[in-house]
Amino acid sequence: MMANWNIKISEYYFNYIYNLMNKKIKEESSLLHCDETTIQCNKEEGRKASSNSYMWVLCSGKLEKHKGIIFQYDKSRSAQTAQAFLKRYKGILVTDGYAAYNGIEGITHAECWAHVRRYFYESILLDSNNKIDTTCDGYIGVKYCDRLFKIEEEIANLSVEEKKEERNKKSKPILEEFYKWVNSTLKEKVILNNKLKKALLYALNQKKELSEFLNDGRIPLTNSLAERSIRPFAVHRKNWLFADSVDGEKANATMYSIIEVAKINRLNIWKYIKYLLDELPQLENINDEKVLEKYLPWSEELPAEIQNYEEEYKELKVD
Repeated sequence: MMANWNIKISEYYFNYIYNLMNKKIKEESSLLHCDETTIQCNKEEGRKASSNSYMWVLCSGKLEKHKGIIFQYDKSRSAQTAQAFLKRYKGILVTDGYAAYNGIEGITHAECWAHVRRYFYESILLDSNNKIDTTCDGYIGVKYCDRLFKIEEEIANLSVEEKKEERNKKSKPILEEFYKWVNSTLKEKVILNNKLKKALLYALNQKKELSEFLNDGRIPLTNSLAERSIRPFAVHRKNWLFADSVDGEKANATMYSIIEVAKINRLNIWKYIKYLLDELPQLENINDEKVLEKYLPWSEELPAEIQNYEEEYKELKVD
């Protein structure tokens, strides 16, 4: 019964806020992060209950004026799904190395160096004392990544243009050295370590996307923002395990979007939800976007008792 109430509330009211948030984030953002995670839907036509479906997430970059997160359910993880999810967005997209994001028209695709580092780290060998072998190629790959991240720490407080300048002065030579090492390792060595081969090929195949951060100071080195945004869903999924229906999955996406956007905009979540449920049913035309804008989580017209609810987030770090 309660699940059905959530589905109906989403259908009657929250979907209008969700759709407008989705539209505004794509229209107004110059940089977005994207990620996806698995979810099980028990009742989907033509599919077994045990089949993997996916919850996608799109979140605005750290420097964007409006902080937004959009969850969207789909049974597929295909390139067509990614294209549909990002339809009408023209800007920078930061992701992991998943190929579905490649070739989307109008998008500058940048990829995550944390994934590169992770692959190299997982390939590191242990010596006879069961300690990290600091002479192995996996360790060398990790240290290249660490040098790039160190520079990012040093330039963290610079302007976008200053970051671009410093990256081309300091990070570009490291990147050139790194790819020279990647190519020579692949060509000159017989690589028996499959994890190392995977790391090297991953870095080589994603070279264009991994190099985009040199061209624009807004681009971060990692997709950590999207991974942090999707983490609450992934953690909660361990408790409820699956959704019973497609309608339930879609309502789930809507509710997670509204709650997580309220969270990153420092709203009192309970009061914000109550405010929407009090106000939206009274609107003469809930399809009127100009009217709905005052109810968005970043709206300055929200009541004062809902906004700037720092007490709720004083121990929560949100970038």
